[in-house]
Amino acid sequence: MGQSINSQDESDATENDITSNIFFEGKEIGPFTGSDEDIYEYIMNHEDIATKAREDRKSMVDIVTSETFKTDAPFLYMAQKEIGHVCNLQYNGKGAILCSDEATTCHVVAFRSETCFEGERKVLASLAHLDGTDYSNCVKDIVKEHLGFHQNNYSKTNKLELHVHIVGGFNDKDKTSVGITTWFFRLLQEISFAFRYDLSFIINTCVICGLNETATESGVESSPIVRGLALDANSGVICLLHTVHAALHGPAKLIRRAKLWVVHAPNLVSIHSFGKDRIDIAPYQLKTMKYTDIMLTLPDEVLLKYTSTSPHCEADNYCDSVRSVFTFLRDTKTEDVFEDMQKCLIYCYDESSKNWYELKE
Repeated sequence: MGQSINSQDESDATENDITSNIFFEGKEIGPFTGSDEDIYEYIMNHEDIATKAREDRKSMVDIVTSETFKTDAPFLYMAQKEIGHVCNLQYNGKGAILCSDEATTCHVVAFRSETCFEGERKVLASLAHLDGTDYSNCVKDIVKEHLGFHQNNYSKTNKLELHVHIVGGFNDKDKTSVGITTWFFRLLQEISFAFRYDLSFIINTCVICGLNETATESGVESSPIVRGLALDANSGVICLLHTVHAALHGPAKLIRRAKLWVVHAPNLVSIHSFGKDRIDIAPYQLKTMKYTDIMLTLPDEVLLKYTSTSPHCEADNYCDSVRSVFTFLRDTKTEDVFEDMQKCLIYCYDESSKNWYELKE
């Protein structure tokens, strides 16, 4: 049973010898091995995917609050370029609700797997906010996390089902969203082949790009409809959304958002694992952004042009958020935030107050 999480490389198998191993509503879809244009057109024109996307858009909520889910589980919010994992055993068996928003050209993707072996139920959920296509190794690592977590609970005759929810993006003029969509499905195809004896991908939600945009008039750019999602790791309940209430964004919001502007490594930033009930913020070097004083004086429409990939459809508070980050980076010293560059900032969850607090070690 699932004794190795290394990809299989049998000499008698090629990608042309097998099916896609990716399913949507009980039917195999793909394979996703053609040109980017072929992959994109296949997804957009797939009748079942398009029909489900229309239904899912109707269920979208405008603002997710603490009352949206009927559970006392904590919310774990992922900002752009962040990733988190949680299992059903954490937070006194309640798990957590993984969530993210503000995806315009970005995509938000969630993975969930569940097994039961000898009476033990095991669930793992992961959520990432993808702002580009540099994260192939990170997505592969997500899959390996799930295979490792269920190590003894699957086999070649009873493969692990890895459920996938993906939302965000629209037909932006620079084709940024289209690039993320085609990259992601091509990557899923690669992973499904590498681990073909261990898992199958089940696409449950696919509201992306052309399946996720407002109707357009001539000369008017479209905008994304669904801009995020929330997933109750324990129950598997999913909620498509426009906005996550600011009260649920968790701790150190400004510190986390600022990192996006000064650290450009091609990796997702992990803030939560299934091994510890806490949020970890890894240290980084704060530095003043170039032309900060000029940028802070720009009117909204100009600031949007210089800082956003989709300036016409950002949230109302986008410019205020950018100015807050630029001001923070200018006025704050690294040592005032990270006393020890070898230690993370640690935040734990208080169930009584439903707030996060910093743990001083």
